[in-house]
Amino acid sequence: MSDARQEPSQSTQQTEEQKRSAGTRGKFSDISISELSLDEAIALKALRKFDFEFVDYNVYDTLSNFGGGTLVLVETFRQPENEVGRVAHDYQVLVKNGKGIVYNDYTQALRLGSERADFLSRLVSPDTVLALLTLVLVAAFLAFWGVFKEKTPEVLGVALTTVIGFWFGRQSRTTSNTK
Repeated sequence: MSDARQEPSQSTQQTEEQKRSAGTRGKFSDISISELSLDEAIALKALRKFDFEFVDYNVYDTLSNFGGGTLVLVETFRQPENEVGRVAHDYQVLVKNGKGIVYNDYTQALRLGSERADFLSRLVSPDTVLALLTLVLVAAFLAFWGVFKEKTPEVLGVALTTVIGFWFGRQSRTTSNTK
């Protein structure tokens, strides 16, 4: 009776490898004709300059608005001489202002994600919008009170109280969580 277990062939190993990591696959020689976004293409070109021995790649995720740019997560493969199988390496490439910065450690890349947001994203944040809404309501309340003295609309007073209460409640909750 023969042993039914056999060593997996190289094609079986590659199939299992493909199941583990999904994404945009290709060879570094085909970067210009593959279906990559502009940021992914910039990331792969930067990675190619970083280490030119890799032959295959797998772009398995792209994170927009990360650290002021786009973070492209890439898995690369090389075929070592005199060995069977391929060796995989994971890289994180931050694409910012049309340039790619290659990282080979997740902790370095994660530090970039905590970088301060740019002016526009801070401007449209909920805290800024709420502060502007409070300012508009206070100004409207004071204008009505100054013009009509005794007939300030009750709805405006209720709206102002609600927004200010929400704002102070939100600030106190944030402060208590940081201690």
